[in-house]
Amino acid sequence: MTEPMDVVIIGAGLSGLVAGLTLQRLGRRVLLLERRERAGGLCGTFEMDGYEFTLACNDFGQGMKKLLDELAVPVCFERKSSIVHYGERRITLPLGLKTAPALLPDLRDWLRLGAGLLRRRTSAPGSLGALVDELLPASRVADLAKLPAYLMGVSPDDLSTEFFAHEKTFGYGYTTPMCPVGGPRVMAEALESTLRARGGELRLGVQVYATERHGGGFRVRTSEGDVLARAVVSTAAREAAYTPASKRGLPVSVLCLAVDQKLIYPPHVHTLVHFPPGVSSWFGALDRGAQPEEYGFHVFCSDLPRTSDHYTLNAFFYLPRGVESLSASAANSVTRHLLARIERMLPGVRERLIYARLLAPAEFERRHGLSSRVMPFVIPPGAPRPGNFAPDTGIFHAGHTVYPPGEHAGAAALSGKRVAELVAASLPGQPLTSAAGVNHEETAVRAANVPRARPAGAGRAASP
Repeated sequence: MTEPMDVVIIGAGLSGLVAGLTLQRLGRRVLLLERRERAGGLCGTFEMDGYEFTLACNDFGQGMKKLLDELAVPVCFERKSSIVHYGERRITLPLGLKTAPALLPDLRDWLRLGAGLLRRRTSAPGSLGALVDELLPASRVADLAKLPAYLMGVSPDDLSTEFFAHEKTFGYGYTTPMCPVGGPRVMAEALESTLRARGGELRLGVQVYATERHGGGFRVRTSEGDVLARAVVSTAAREAAYTPASKRGLPVSVLCLAVDQKLIYPPHVHTLVHFPPGVSSWFGALDRGAQPEEYGFHVFCSDLPRTSDHYTLNAFFYLPRGVESLSASAANSVTRHLLARIERMLPGVRERLIYARLLAPAEFERRHGLSSRVMPFVIPPGAPRPGNFAPDTGIFHAGHTVYPPGEHAGAAALSGKRVAELVAASLPGQPLTSAAGVNHEETAVRAANVPRARPAGAGRAASP
């Protein structure tokens, strides 16, 4: 291309798609380049042996619905609950008038935990595990309070108490989970079709080899030739911003199941969680690379349109640190272990089972070209999050390895919006306003201290 695009976005996952749509609203011409043959990143589906399964991301917070509503992306969401199976107890989340009474037997411990969290709001952040162990003895409440760490794929001692402040600060809304009607693939397709309908370009199956400075902008070298851009956004993991010794979250493994249509999945329920007592012990063993006898996992029903004879389930779990693949016999052993426990949560699953296949992390990555880690890097309590702009390269960064914190789909999507505002503010031109009339140009530049791009010959931009 001889005429530069305003912005080239490398990667068409949630952060890239949201960035593209936001830049379009701000009057910029965008081109998205995606190396895979489908947009959406971890938000989508895949086919295996004739069955369709959810890829990874499957439920979202209210913040995602609000963001897509702002961008006028036509996606319908519905609220569903989750059931945590803790020993003989069944706890339905999120809590409400009908479900809260289940916590009454442990009310004293819950009040003690809540009071302790309130007292520590202004203190230095620490780990969730250490805080809970300080406030409570080993108990049901102590275990359940550590559930978010399991869901993020890290030990309770590695999840910062800041995680809960981020939920409120950034409005992720995961305390009220939302599921896109028709499944995550429908949401990804709605983002993609809206982007194209508004004049954005999206090229699939394009490899990006290098990004170089070129005049006052950039030259992006790709498998389809060079593309010129005034600004570049990368959604790849910003690994260079972390030290080589940085700890990683555990990658997810998935047991893919197809079951007979006659098996009744609980109505209005999205996820069933098997959560054995002593999470610090069994997850600690996994984190050290040991295989505990009991360990947690969660299974959910895909929201895909059901076929005439079956529907699909995903069971997500973690293998010990360092175990990236399994032999056939080991995979069969794990499958039997999981199915025996799923049977307790979903009676009849083994009788109605049509298909089962386990994808360990290495096979997941080979098949999809994506990592299955929920938390790519463990950031110590109080440590800063890598920023959205790299002064040495001049490239902007979005995704769940950079600001804002969260390490989930909600954070990735929000980073796309914020980066788009920073990019638009850095490009020369008239001040831009959103549909709500808010001037993003000056506020975004002040917030990130990103240099405003200047036309060639106008002098050197101020260093950030």
